[in-house]
Amino acid sequence: MHVTTSPGPDAGSVVAVVSGELDVATTPQLRQVLQGCIDEGTGVLVVDLTDVAFPDSTALSVFISLHKRLIGTGGLTLVTPHEQLLRIF
Repeated sequence: MHVTTSPGPDAGSVVAVVSGELDVATTPQLRQVLQGCIDEGTGVLVVDLTDVAFPDSTALSVFISLHKRLIGTGGLTLVTPHEQLLRIF
């Protein structure tokens, strides 16, 4: 699993591009990176999952937690073009 972050198009936003598998072994790193963005003042987080093969339940819990933290500031957006991932969410 690999995560790269960059400033988003709007002030206070971040785009995170995630690749690889999201499972019990990799989600702690994912959580650390994305929560670090929020701790630094990000109010809008866009997570691009285009290159993610499969997110397990631990990854889903990370996204739910992040969504709850960002409800009042703009939110969390997950981007995926894959029908398989859309059914999971």
